[in-house]
Amino acid sequence: MIKKHKKFFLFLLTIIILVTSSKCFKNVLHRNLKKKLQKNILNQEVMVKCKNESFYGIEMETFTGIKYYSFLGIPFASPPIEELRFKPPEPFNFTQRRWNARFERSPCLQFHLESKKWNTKRLIFNNLALGKEDCLYLNVYTPRLPKNYFNEKLLPVMVWIHGGGFLIGGGEQSRYNPDHFINENVIMISLNYRLGAFGFLTTGNKKAPGNNGLRDQVMALKWIKERVKSFGGDPKKVTIFGQSAGAASISYLIQAEHAKGLFCRAIMQSGTSLCPWALSRDVCPKEKYKRFKKLSSKKILETSMKETIQTLALRNPLNGFSYAPVAENNHSDSLFYGKSHEKLKNCDIINQVPILLGINAREEDTIATKMHFLEKISFFLFTIKLRFNRIIKDVVPIDMNLDENKCNKDQISYLIKNHYNITKKGFTPNLMRFIGDNIFVKPIMEFAKLYSHCNKGKNTFLYEFVYDSHGVGHGDELPYFFKPNKNDSVYFISKRLIKMWTNFAKTGNPTPFKDPLLQNIRWPSTSEYNNFAYLEIGNDLSIQNNSRTYDLTFWNDLYEKCGTPPFDTY
Repeated sequence: MIKKHKKFFLFLLTIIILVTSSKCFKNVLHRNLKKKLQKNILNQEVMVKCKNESFYGIEMETFTGIKYYSFLGIPFASPPIEELRFKPPEPFNFTQRRWNARFERSPCLQFHLESKKWNTKRLIFNNLALGKEDCLYLNVYTPRLPKNYFNEKLLPVMVWIHGGGFLIGGGEQSRYNPDHFINENVIMISLNYRLGAFGFLTTGNKKAPGNNGLRDQVMALKWIKERVKSFGGDPKKVTIFGQSAGAASISYLIQAEHAKGLFCRAIMQSGTSLCPWALSRDVCPKEKYKRFKKLSSKKILETSMKETIQTLALRNPLNGFSYAPVAENNHSDSLFYGKSHEKLKNCDIINQVPILLGINAREEDTIATKMHFLEKISFFLFTIKLRFNRIIKDVVPIDMNLDENKCNKDQISYLIKNHYNITKKGFTPNLMRFIGDNIFVKPIMEFAKLYSHCNKGKNTFLYEFVYDSHGVGHGDELPYFFKPNKNDSVYFISKRLIKMWTNFAKTGNPTPFKDPLLQNIRWPSTSEYNNFAYLEIGNDLSIQNNSRTYDLTFWNDLYEKCGTPPFDTY
């Protein structure tokens, strides 16, 4: 039975928390890099003065021997505890003028997947907490500290927003090593934001509007805008980039008035606001909110995780998470309101900046399928069986807003199953492909199409990452960005990716000039005028057109004939 449901469970778990960028990536890099980072500390203290505060960091060096300066655990907002729990972030009041930025602070409170305290027979989450509520900190890595602002050129800044399904993850240096970016002479900054119920619980009104995890990101960007010049960074050249839930967060920031002017470019890897998992349709009842306000932080984490798992047994997990960004009521303090698809369709985009976005060749596969995790999940097997049958039965996306008088749900379900050749014989690659298209490929490609139309065919760079003979799953590109290993046989892939990403941060164009490293390719902006050209990134770089035409045409026709706009996700 375990073998039969192995792939399905691991992907289902990924749907719950999109764990690749956090749990599995952490397994691959976190432990080894922690030891390596200790060797790269040069033990020379450095100081940066910002306004009335002084931050004391450390001098380090990259794996190639380039020196840089690391400032860790800098608070960008007040601790969101006690009366500030479930509230928008507030500025941090520096009561001490000297801040020790030589070590990292805690990640935000989350469910600890790697804990050895799992109960394999029952759903027990005791002692599985990782992190703290007091977690709103960021890390700054800069290759150069300014001596004279007037005579020195300020550096481009790249701000990393981590993934993890809005439930897990953090900005730790041992997960997201800055070496590759430092080598290209840019400043890299990583940050934490509140997760799960702490960051995304909503009562549907101003009492707890939701989206506080996104508000944390905005607060961090404001801090960066005001102070990054002291670290040698150009506040007018801030690029935000992220993967999965981090990428979806960025696409919400693009549409947010409160984020206006805080960044000039954006990179979204495997996620947008149109992904069905990137929107929660759940509202917290008033009684539950009052109860959560009084509980301990660990009890809230345990309770909310149990509810998340139990919810999966009652509804289709493809229809979104319990704790994720929400569409707020339209008021002066709302961060995001309305329907994302409709906003993009009407070009109602607040921050219309150049973007670079894309997918991996097989988003439906994950690093999780390579991990030995089954010994911890015997208590999930019953849920697996229920969910497997439910997904097979209910393949019609919730965001179609299907009108039964217009299109019969059973007929639409039949068309989808027939297109993907989905049967009830078991968990097949065909079902996997449907899931990947439904929650990643379709919404990301739709975002690119709508955004490029609003930009009139300019400044929208689309890619598909295909490097790997076994197929590139969700999150499989991350080691090429954050694993510093110049002896690796695929180091050239890292160099190419980093060069294009940093070129984009510096100029707004990933290939601004001919470069032998990039095979002298010129990456065109995607639009309907060039048949939606995109860059295929594999052993070689090549310009292609109309990615996934067969499947996307099917979905576009289906939404047009049977969907009821306006849509929120797609």
